[in-house]
Amino acid sequence: MTRLKKLLIWIPVSVLGFFLGLLVLISVTSEILLSPQVSERVVKKYVPEYFDGTFSLSRASISVFRHFPKLTVDIDSLILTYPASRFQEGVGNRIDTLACFYRFSAAMNTVSLLRGMLKLSDIQLDHPTANIHIFPDGRRNWDLLKLDMGEKEARKKDEKALKHWGRGSIMLPHISRGDMSLSGNPYSA
Repeated sequence: MTRLKKLLIWIPVSVLGFFLGLLVLISVTSEILLSPQVSERVVKKYVPEYFDGTFSLSRASISVFRHFPKLTVDIDSLILTYPASRFQEGVGNRIDTLACFYRFSAAMNTVSLLRGMLKLSDIQLDHPTANIHIFPDGRRNWDLLKLDMGEKEARKKDEKALKHWGRGSIMLPHISRGDMSLSGNPYSA
C-alpha cells in the first residue's frame, strides 16, 4: 500500500477514534460526578422549590449509561407529606400523604436539556398513589405543588413549546407504569 493510501485511511480512523475516546471520557466523568450522593443532594435541593411540604426518598441516581446517550433520572420511594392542620382544624399533629411512589425513572434527551428544553423519551412510574382532596372551604391539598405561574409567563412558555415542537406535533414518550391507586375526594367542595 502506498504511503498516501495509508495516510487517507489513518486520518479518518484517528479522528473517529479521538471523538469516540472523548465521548467515553465525558460519559465516564459524568457518571462519576453524578454519583448517588450527588444525585440525592440535587433532588433534595430542587424538590422544595416545587413542593410546599415535606418529602423523603430512599435513593436518587442520575446515569448516562443506562439509556446512552440520554440522561436517566431514577428516584426510589418518594413520599410527599404535609401537616393535616394546614387544611383542617382540630386534627393535632397528624401528617397526611399527598403522593408517593416506589420508583420513578425518566430518560431525557441530553442535547435538548442543554438547550433548556425537557424532552423525555421514556418514563416509568411504579405504584404511584395520590390522595387528593378538595376541602369544604374550597382549598385543595394539591395546591402544595408550586406549579402555578402568572398568565403572561404561561403564555410565553406555551409559545416557546409551540415553536420548539411545532403545532400539533407534540408526541408523548413511551410511559410504563406499575399498580396505581387514586384516593380522596377530588370532586367534592
